[in-house]
Amino acid sequence: MTKDEALKLALEALEKSVATCFDRYSHEQVMSRPEHFINQAITAIKQARSAPTVQEPEQWGHLKVYGYAPGDYMMTCRGCNTEVIGVDKRASRCKPCANKAAAQPAPVQPEGWKLVPAEPTREMWIAVNKLDDQMAAGNYDGKGCSIEQAWDCLLDAAPTPPAAQPAVPITESEIEKMWFQQADFPTAGQRIVGFARAIEAKLKEKNSD
Repeated sequence: MTKDEALKLALEALEKSVATCFDRYSHEQVMSRPEHFINQAITAIKQARSAPTVQEPEQWGHLKVYGYAPGDYMMTCRGCNTEVIGVDKRASRCKPCANKAAAQPAPVQPEGWKLVPAEPTREMWIAVNKLDDQMAAGNYDGKGCSIEQAWDCLLDAAPTPPAAQPAVPITESEIEKMWFQQADFPTAGQRIVGFARAIEAKLKEKNSD
C-alpha cells in the first residue's frame, strides 16, 4: 500500500466518522468526540495528500519475477531495447519496463499452459542443476539430463505468480477506539497527531504482507 492510498483510506474513515458525531435532525451532540478536532484532521490529511511527494526508498522486490533487480551491471533491456546500468547481472528488463509488465492484467491461462517467470529463479536453477548432476552420475557416458527433462524440471520448480491483494480498510469501530485512545493528550494538536499516527499504524498492521 502506498502512502497516498493509506491517506485516502484514513480520509474516508474520518469523513464517515464526522457523520456520527452529531445527530443530523436534532443538531445535538450524541458522542463525546469534538467534531472540529476531526475536521482539523481531515484538513491536515487533505493537505498531506496534495503536498509534494517525498521520495521513498526504492521498492523493487515484486519486480524480480518481471526481470528487474538493482545491481552493478549493465544490460540491454529486452522491453525497450535500451542500454541500462545499475541492474543485477540476471536482470532482463529495466525498472520502467518491469513496472509496465507488472501493471498488465494477469493473462488467462489455457489448459496445458503454465505461467512462469521471465527469468528462471534461483530455486529453478538449483533444481535443474541437481537433476543434471543426478543424471550424469547415473549414465555410463557421463551425460546429464536431456532438454525435455530440464524443461519439465524447470516448470515443476517455477513459483506461483504473486496475486495483488486489495487494501484492507479500517472499520468504524476501530476508528472510534483509536480516537478515544487519544483522550489523555492535553492539547487538540497532540490528539490529532496521535490519531493520525494510530491510523497509519493500524493500516500498516492490516495490510502488511
